[in-house]
Amino acid sequence: MKMARQDIPSARVNRGDHTRSLRPISFLLLLALCSAASAQQQSTQTPEIMRQLLSGNGKALLQKPIVLNRVHVQSLTPSSEVAPKSMGIPHEGAFWIGESAGQRVLVILGRSLVPVSPQNVTALVRKGDFVDITGTVQRPPDSTTLRALYGLSKSEIRTVQRDGVVVAAGSIVVRGK
Repeated sequence: MKMARQDIPSARVNRGDHTRSLRPISFLLLLALCSAASAQQQSTQTPEIMRQLLSGNGKALLQKPIVLNRVHVQSLTPSSEVAPKSMGIPHEGAFWIGESAGQRVLVILGRSLVPVSPQNVTALVRKGDFVDITGTVQRPPDSTTLRALYGLSKSEIRTVQRDGVVVAAGSIVVRGK
């Protein structure tokens, strides 16, 4: 059975004075290419953003939204380590991401933020995990807040204040080790 050309559904795209029809296969191919390009751009952005944060040039990112994919959790702050396991990281919790004790940046969780697994189930952030973080780069809280809420040592507080930035997480997906 032969199908008439008008029986095949298509997407319409306006281009100035004329209209062009895209067949479903062409449309799906275009959508797949755009998705692949977006994923590649995100994966190349993470190393650049981390390099900027860890090199002391994070202030250029202040107030900008960022997406970090598969970054390494170096350690938890003392206030986060004492949380009951069933609750995950508590509100006002924090942890360090980076490559070493000398190259790391503090991630601060908002009051209502609950880390999740890729299946969207509440998850616990642990040292050594890889996480995806969506958030903004912000100026750090004052030293009293860093000490009282996050349990940072004097040396850690000096490091955070010297770098002048923290990552304020809006969402965290725990990928595991």
